[in-house]
Amino acid sequence: MVPVIVAVLAGAGGALAGYIARKAKESKAAQAAHQPTAGQSRPHAGRNFLYHWLAVFFHHLGGAAQAPSASAAPGPLPAQPDKTLSLRLAGVFNLLDRPLFLAGFALMGWLLTDLVLALVLPADEYAAIARVAGPVLVILGPATVGYWTNWLAIKMLFRPRRPNAVWHGLIPARRQELTERIADTILHELISPRIVRDYLHRSGMVRELAERIVAASHAVVDNQDFRGDLKEIIYQRIEEEVNSPQVRQWVHDYVQREFDAWRERNPLFRSLAGRLEPFFLPRLQKLASDLLPRQALKSADLVFERLDDQLDRTVDWIARQGERIEVAVQSAIETALARVDIKSILLQQLSGKDEASLEEMLTGNVAREIVFIQTSGGLLGLLVGLAILWPPLRGGIVVFALALWLVYRSTVRRN
Repeated sequence: MVPVIVAVLAGAGGALAGYIARKAKESKAAQAAHQPTAGQSRPHAGRNFLYHWLAVFFHHLGGAAQAPSASAAPGPLPAQPDKTLSLRLAGVFNLLDRPLFLAGFALMGWLLTDLVLALVLPADEYAAIARVAGPVLVILGPATVGYWTNWLAIKMLFRPRRPNAVWHGLIPARRQELTERIADTILHELISPRIVRDYLHRSGMVRELAERIVAASHAVVDNQDFRGDLKEIIYQRIEEEVNSPQVRQWVHDYVQREFDAWRERNPLFRSLAGRLEPFFLPRLQKLASDLLPRQALKSADLVFERLDDQLDRTVDWIARQGERIEVAVQSAIETALARVDIKSILLQQLSGKDEASLEEMLTGNVAREIVFIQTSGGLLGLLVGLAILWPPLRGGIVVFALALWLVYRSTVRRN
């Protein structure tokens, strides 16, 4: 069950990568259809950058999943053992299923016929027939009854499927209780967070997934195209901000405040400044507004020089975070499993099945074994009939049963 969970996670990663790649293409198309003019915002550029490089990340992550390390590669499956004696005998005994089934109808027909013959035939003729039919009935009667008893008991577990005043199938009658118990058993014995945690710890799957994440992150951050795109996004963002109306208005207000403060600090020039303000102040504001973008972009070039060093250190830092990522991944999986209401999912799936589907689910994989239960009842009945008809066989049957028990005791596997 747990490998299935991990496989589902890998498949989800691939699906997410495909979705992100599609979104990246959509963003590129939208950006191409609505090319912004100078000074306008580029709302799709950052989104396109994010979608594109997330798709690259998941591509590397999926590539690692398709080519697992040698330590995680599954070993050869163990050879399937030969069928045990019980399975071979069950296959042979099950050949009697149809004959014993038909023998039940034959027995019922004979009992009715015997009743009629007893009424219509003379006593001596009926006695002659009874002498011939008696031994056959002694042998076939218990065999047929044994088969049909087991057949009927198995059928009564599931049928009738609808409630009624006579008999309601035992499984349908307890359907709600049984579905809850099945859900509880699966939840606590197969896919509980504790079981998943222990399995992930033993199998090393979380460690491998953490290594994939580190490798994929390293491949993205160390990619020169990624660094170029990141610098372009930062450059565009700075250019958008410094050319925005809000920033230009702030520059104008700042120059106005500084000019007023200078005039207050220099009373000798106050009168002259008042006369020159209409001429110089707008030019100073325009000069500052034009100078700010150039200076900001020059500063960005200095930042980019340090950005490469920081990204190089980030690559080294990611490589050292394997254990932390492993712990984080395992914790995330456990938290996700704990938050998912698995029991409700199981109950919903089981409750959604009708009685026929539920019967098929419970018996479909053990149909041969169920047939053996029926035929074994017929075989035991046959032995009983033979023991009644020929008393000396009783001792032989007891000795044979004791011999089987001794063979069992001497060959049973003890763990």
